[in-house]
Amino acid sequence: MSRQRLQAALTSRTPGDGAVAPLIGAHAARLEQVPESMFLTDPETQARCLRNCQALYGTDAVTIGAGADSLAIAARIAAEPARDALTARAAIRESLALETLPEPDAVIEQSVIGAETGAIERLRPVLGERAGIAVVFADSQSLARQLGDDGGAPLCAALLLRAVRLYCELEPDLVITVGGGGGEPRLGAICDHFGAGYIHIGATEGVIAPPGAEFISALGEGASGWLYTTSSEIPAATDPGEMQAAIAGLRARTGEGKP
Repeated sequence: MSRQRLQAALTSRTPGDGAVAPLIGAHAARLEQVPESMFLTDPETQARCLRNCQALYGTDAVTIGAGADSLAIAARIAAEPARDALTARAAIRESLALETLPEPDAVIEQSVIGAETGAIERLRPVLGERAGIAVVFADSQSLARQLGDDGGAPLCAALLLRAVRLYCELEPDLVITVGGGGGEPRLGAICDHFGAGYIHIGATEGVIAPPGAEFISALGEGASGWLYTTSSEIPAATDPGEMQAAIAGLRARTGEGKP
């Protein structure tokens, strides 16, 4: 089963084990023809989209927070209550600076975070051993940049620790951080405590993680790793037939059938 494949890969970290978990969020919503705003804020919708996408592709995990900007979205809404999830995400992409960074507890209370934790709660009993659950965060330096305040890295680090503890209480299989830093050592200790794996994209040996837009072509190049993921989100408009074919080709090459 896929969850077992993911857990075995996390334990052995042997190239060729081939657990597949690209960062998929917006693409899952598009497949279900769900508005981005609903996907980001409604736990039932998010869980359904991710569950159905996993069934289509046979990935070894669903990815919660695939855009690696959920904490930044929640922080912007906490600091600027007039914003919704979409305008907050737009502000992140435009690198607009916040005047004041909110306290971690205020960020955690936002609906974007509740949607993700609620989705995890719904997915675990439905997925069972069919697939694992991975949660994705920007590292603290990247989170500070998303909020337009490089000097806010210490507060962002505290927010990240607070969020990882919250999500890990729901027993995900894997925590992934992305960004230009070298990883978050304190997160590794938290993940160990809760029995979850931890990787930082770009700093964990054996992890194949091209940008999301290059995932399909990268699988065809023959690189061998113990985890095949992405360093950014799979584009929403990715062709599902091409995605299926790429994953099936990897399975055939590594001797693993689709679960």
